[in-house]
Amino acid sequence: MPRPIAVIGALVTTIGRDLEKIATGRGLTLFTLCSQNSRQPQQENRAVATRDVIDGSALARWLKLAIMTIVLPAFPALLVMSTVARADDRTGFRVGEIDGGPVARIDVRLKTKKYPGMLRCLDQSIALYIVDRDGAVPPPLRNLKDRPAELQDAKQRTLKASATYLPGKTAKDGVMLFKVEGLKASSFAGTGLMLWDLAPPDSADLSATADKIIWADTVTNFTFVIRADNGEQVLPTVLKSCGVS
Repeated sequence: MPRPIAVIGALVTTIGRDLEKIATGRGLTLFTLCSQNSRQPQQENRAVATRDVIDGSALARWLKLAIMTIVLPAFPALLVMSTVARADDRTGFRVGEIDGGPVARIDVRLKTKKYPGMLRCLDQSIALYIVDRDGAVPPPLRNLKDRPAELQDAKQRTLKASATYLPGKTAKDGVMLFKVEGLKASSFAGTGLMLWDLAPPDSADLSATADKIIWADTVTNFTFVIRADNGEQVLPTVLKSCGVS
C-alpha cells in the first residue's frame, strides 16, 4: 500500500499537466481584461469578463492544489512533531480482564480529547480498540472494513495492520479496531506508536486529484499516537495470550 507521500508525489505530475493546459490558452486571461475593456463594446466586455472569471476560478483552484501539493510532502514530519507533542502528557497501561483474558487499557488522544483504548487478543491477533464517543472518528473512516493500515513505533518499524470501524448505537459512537502484526511490548516507549497510513474503503473513488488530497487530509486529522513507559512491564501478559513473545 503506497504511503501518503508516495501518492502526493504522483499528484505533482497530474497537477503540472493541468496547470500547463491552463497556461497555454485556457486561462491566464485576467491580465488582458483592462486593455480589452478600453477597446470593445460593453456587451462584448461582459462576455470577456465572464470567461475570465471562469478561467480565473479554474486557475485559482489548481493553484490551491499546487500549493497543497508542495506543503503536503512535509506533513509526515509535521505530523510526527504534532503527535509527539500531544504524547507528552503520556499515560500508562492499566491491567484488566475480559472474559477471563488479559487486557491492557490506555487513554488515546484524538485531537483535544482522550478516548478509552485497549489492547487484547482477538482471533489470535493483537487488537487495538479506540472507542469513539462523540464523532471523533471522521465520517469517511466509519466505512472501513478490514482495510490495510500501517502503524509506526518508536524504533520506526512499520507494523502492518487491518482497520475496521464497528458502529455503535448512534451515528456518533462506535469503535475503531486495528489488528496489528509484529507489535512488541516496547512499541509504545519513546515517541510511541502512531498511525502512519490507512487505505480508503473499497467503495471510495480516489481517481480525482482533489479526492486523493481530501483522503490524505482525513487520515492526517485522525492520526493518533499512544505513548506509555510501562508497556514492557504490562504488555507481555497480553502478547503471550496471543502467542506473541
